[in-house]
Amino acid sequence: MEKRDTRFRRAFWRYYALLYPNTPKAQEFLGTPGFGGHTLVYRVEGWGGKLSVKQWLGSETVGTDIRGRKGVDVAELMDPYREQFDQEFADDYKTDRCPWGSLLPWYVTYCRPEGGTRNCDRWDEMAKWLEERRQMYETILARGRVH
Repeated sequence: MEKRDTRFRRAFWRYYALLYPNTPKAQEFLGTPGFGGHTLVYRVEGWGGKLSVKQWLGSETVGTDIRGRKGVDVAELMDPYREQFDQEFADDYKTDRCPWGSLLPWYVTYCRPEGGTRNCDRWDEMAKWLEERRQMYETILARGRVH
């Protein structure tokens, strides 16, 4: 028997894929039985496998951040992009909905949509936020590709 949390996550990611069918993981979301995890990882092209964009779906929050392959110093790699991230995500850092703000310029959290993430009335907003941030991260990181 499938757990309630897995059903919830599977339903949200499927909804996300229907809204954004060109997202890299859309087919995974729409397959049978569909993705039921809480964390998605997208490898960033051109960084030699060192960086990934991560999205997550929690019970209260959705978010996007950057992770590095084991042994990679993400802070060092991202330092040249700090200003770009600060400019792109300034509004995310200064929101009452995320009172603790951002821990680092490449770590963005969208916390507590009204009613929590299980509130289906907020799924359009959550999916749009996730997709916009994924694209923004990838755009910034594409400028720094290792050749």
